[in-house]
Amino acid sequence: GLARMRRTVPDFAEKAGAKYLAMAEEGGKAAAHELLAILQAVDRLRGEVSRFFDTWDAIMTPACAAQPWPAGESHPEAIDGQPVGPRGHAVYTGWVNACGHPAVAVPCTPDSNGMPVGFQLIADLGAEETLIDLAEAYEAAAGGWRRWPDAAFG
Repeated sequence: GLARMRRTVPDFAEKAGAKYLAMAEEGGKAAAHELLAILQAVDRLRGEVSRFFDTWDAIMTPACAAQPWPAGESHPEAIDGQPVGPRGHAVYTGWVNACGHPAVAVPCTPDSNGMPVGFQLIADLGAEETLIDLAEAYEAAAGGWRRWPDAAFG
């Protein structure tokens, strides 16, 4: 996608950061058969995930694999004592983004330190209304919208 944007968006090179320019460069080197293989893998993943919804209305996971980390850091260095990379905190959301299924992150009761916690609900393709209904039902049962503590950004 970034390789295509590099070729079709006139000022992409001026507006994109170095990381995205490098990704666009690498993407531009991929052969058509590689792209087709990736698209087929995504289609298989989408089908496998959809099979869960033959039995279940939604899948519930944590919204993030880590508690909040310092604002100046791009990602936590470790989760539960295990070293992780830049996307380690996103293990529950990345696969959902890849397969294109709808999901909603819902805030819930903060942890014992007052830090935000949330869960993710995932539904079958086209079932966005189910997710909204479930999120609204949870919020109503939990006493309505809960405001997170004010955060300090510095």
